[in-house]
Amino acid sequence: MTDHIHITDLLVLGAGLAGMQAALHAPEHRVTLVTAAKVGRGGASPWAKGGVAVPIADDDHPSLHAYDTLTAGAGLCHHGAVQLATEEGCQRLRGLVELGVEFDRASGGELALGREAAHSQRRIVRADGDGTGRAICKTVGRCLERASHVTLRQECRAVSLIVDDGRVVGAWLAHADGRLEAVLAGATVLATGGLGQLYARTSNPIEARGDGLALALRAGARLVDLEFVQFHPTALAPEQTELTADQGPLPLLTEAIRGEGALLVDEDGRRFMTDEHELAELAPRDVVSRAIWRYCRNGRLVYLDATGIDDFATRFPGAHADCTALGLDPSRDLLPVTPAAHYHMGGVAVDLDGRTSVDGLWACGEVASTGLHGANRLASNSLLEALVFGARAGRSAARELSRTDRPLRPLPDLAATAPAHTDAVDDELLARVQEIMCLHVGLLRSATGLEHALDALDDLAATCPPGSSAEGVVSIASLITIAALRRCESRGAHFRLEYPDRREVWRRRMVFSGTGVGFEAVDADRRLDLDTSRARRLPF
Repeated sequence: MTDHIHITDLLVLGAGLAGMQAALHAPEHRVTLVTAAKVGRGGASPWAKGGVAVPIADDDHPSLHAYDTLTAGAGLCHHGAVQLATEEGCQRLRGLVELGVEFDRASGGELALGREAAHSQRRIVRADGDGTGRAICKTVGRCLERASHVTLRQECRAVSLIVDDGRVVGAWLAHADGRLEAVLAGATVLATGGLGQLYARTSNPIEARGDGLALALRAGARLVDLEFVQFHPTALAPEQTELTADQGPLPLLTEAIRGEGALLVDEDGRRFMTDEHELAELAPRDVVSRAIWRYCRNGRLVYLDATGIDDFATRFPGAHADCTALGLDPSRDLLPVTPAAHYHMGGVAVDLDGRTSVDGLWACGEVASTGLHGANRLASNSLLEALVFGARAGRSAARELSRTDRPLRPLPDLAATAPAHTDAVDDELLARVQEIMCLHVGLLRSATGLEHALDALDDLAATCPPGSSAEGVVSIASLITIAALRRCESRGAHFRLEYPDRREVWRRRMVFSGTGVGFEAVDADRRLDLDTSRARRLPF
């Protein structure tokens, strides 16, 4: 039952770094910011341990950062997005310093710079060692709490977008106490985060279930690049020989630890990454993750050897605390690691200002696909993307609000748009989805496994009420699987056992919409072809 109707100018769904940026960059309008947690503590952003990739060193340049990003993206990056992110990063970093974020400094007072996998230069700016995301979000969150133009809706979640005559005009919110609230808005920004919780082992918070993708698709938005799910190579996990349903997020041993000299070794103490890639431990994440997974799936153990790093506790306090909690001492113990679902390169298709294909709807952060990451995200480019494109989405939505001054139309049938189901996903169903995805739609994929996953997900879909969160979870898992089955090559984070090589014919983006599965050329909006042969699998 609807207990309240709230009217605002700009509605931002999600208060990770991207959502907070969007809210901050629309100061001339009334903004309502929705978060499942307390502001500054929600989403995956506070969990980010690596840092922000920004080319500020004397021997670095945005073009070098762009080159590294394009290389990691394996041919599917949007060049315009890469150029914007690498060039605007310094400005956004300066803004954080002005807000009061205390980044780590070198002995001379300049910002300390680390290096991570696939970066050619030291350009990772960190705060509190490996607590960068937490430090940034804490400071930005405090700014939002003081911002007079922002109204907070905390500890609630969006369960449906409200669409009027083809335009998104707000959302339905479900509060923790059971209240259902309609928020009507002149513009809506989707910043709901990723989908790592669709996998049994993940670094993502519990709310990262792809809900935003389901909301957008139901509203008519296009989704792209869903097959590209990045696994972080080194999640800390003592019992890591099998990837089955897990009780919660796994702590990460940030890539910066390898950047400072830590080595990957097998259970015999042998360093093995030198056989896999010329960059060894600093190879792209997909290469390192698959190498570790080959050991794990055969019942062998893999360890991170950080014993050669001096002052580990001071340099990486978060990782040290996680290790200590498990009875491990990084100065003398080998640290058992496993790959864990970490970041989704795909998402809601947006332009460089965060506009989706649906009027009134913008998207930013991990739920969006700007094209910055292509087929494989470069380390520490996620906070950069949130900073740059979160701000752009907020400014773009604000400009449209100022330009059009479009009044909200009366919605006499608003109650009829209320969702019939607002319950959270059942734990048993989620565990089954996680098991299916980890076994068949993870680091190594095959046609047989993917078909098996689709059949199993179809069976689960038949048990889900239409429009429910459960249906959304199963549907997005199904679309990821369809995309993985359709892409008959290996590229970036997507690896097919039958097609181990990259193929130029597949240098295009896969698009899901209400009309089927289509393809687009990279850096172009032109639709190349449309295939609805598996349309029965499409959820909405």
